[in-house]
Amino acid sequence: NFTEYDGYVPDAGIDISPTSPTGRPVSASGLETLARCPFQFFMQYALKVRPPDDITIDPHRWLQAGDTGTLLHDVFRDYMRALQAEGLLPDASRDEKRIHDILNDHVKFWLMQCPPPTESVYRRELRDLQWAVNTFLNDETIWCTTSRTPVYFEAALGLSSDGEGTPLDSMEPVSIRLPSGQYMKARGRIDRIDRVGEDDAH
Repeated sequence: NFTEYDGYVPDAGIDISPTSPTGRPVSASGLETLARCPFQFFMQYALKVRPPDDITIDPHRWLQAGDTGTLLHDVFRDYMRALQAEGLLPDASRDEKRIHDILNDHVKFWLMQCPPPTESVYRRELRDLQWAVNTFLNDETIWCTTSRTPVYFEAALGLSSDGEGTPLDSMEPVSIRLPSGQYMKARGRIDRIDRVGEDDAH
């Protein structure tokens, strides 16, 4: 029988359902989990059950893939925010030192959080990070001067603002109408919003 031990908890279902007026808003990752495995969604978001942290140490790696992504995301965000505050667009010939200084600051933070296993591993991954930063800078120099202009960073919908925030920020989740006629409450943080075309384009 399908019992409460398998996830049959009607009251809790109402509390966590994104389509319930009193339910919890769902993030993009939460919605993906719900579509892939409702039982996993119940375990993770209703019971707050998490798998144990993986403490396996790889002697050939410094940062895990997720940590590398977080580091680079933070570098790109800080660089673009700094330019926006000064009314500038990316310029590879002007900003190479600037973005690498930002990278070095974040690398120092991660060195304190997670010391690398060896110097050679650290040097190899640092070169990869520097290559990724250079690629980003070169690409943004082309795109931001030919086809798009960055407008907002880390827009928060249904979440608290990141830093100074943006005019789009709202603590209220977004209501999305479903084909059934129901509304789903969603929340999330949009890394970046660009304007494409002229200033009055939408």
